[in-house]
Amino acid sequence: YEVSPEFDSQFKKLSQRIETEEWEDIINSIDFISYPKATKTVSEKGFISNWNNSTTEVDKLQYFLDMNVEGYILGVVWLLVIGNKIDNEIYEHSYGNRMRKNLLDNNGHPTYSPYLFEPYFQQYESWRDTALNYAQKSLNKNQDVVILMLDFQRFFYQVDISQKELTRFVDIIIKDEDSQFNEEYRKLASGLTRFVWSVIEKYSNTL
Repeated sequence: YEVSPEFDSQFKKLSQRIETEEWEDIINSIDFISYPKATKTVSEKGFISNWNNSTTEVDKLQYFLDMNVEGYILGVVWLLVIGNKIDNEIYEHSYGNRMRKNLLDNNGHPTYSPYLFEPYFQQYESWRDTALNYAQKSLNKNQDVVILMLDFQRFFYQVDISQKELTRFVDIIIKDEDSQFNEEYRKLASGLTRFVWSVIEKYSNTL
């Protein structure tokens, strides 16, 4: 996509489509791709090989959104325009899919960081190690400790949010009386949020 000789003109057309909200072809392109997440069978020697001498039974699938590249670009723009504002409102110790801290500079402009999100495994390790350190301090004082770990299975496939809830949450952020957002920004944020909801709705129904 980015090496196409029409790259610049495609970007100009995409910016115009944000204003007119004409993205029906992007929504109609939405599908999903599935890959094995876990298998029921492993080789007798206990390791996975590319030598397929038997049938492998898939236990769990991981699903991914598939759509025209313009849809992904609009999604990234939404993250830069409003997603980072939503992230600022999330509980500090919620670690899943948090936006990269150096994604925007002090003036709110995008940096050259190629990463949108904080690596979850690093967040998870920090959370786990902090809990174990507190537990160790209690053990050193001869105090009993119980550690419980809970996992919301297939969490992101079960998230239930309505269009009304998403729109209301975004409106609260962009219409804050103390905010410096102008009318052009509010219009952009609202339009992109409608696009994001259309993607969520179509993808959910397709999946």
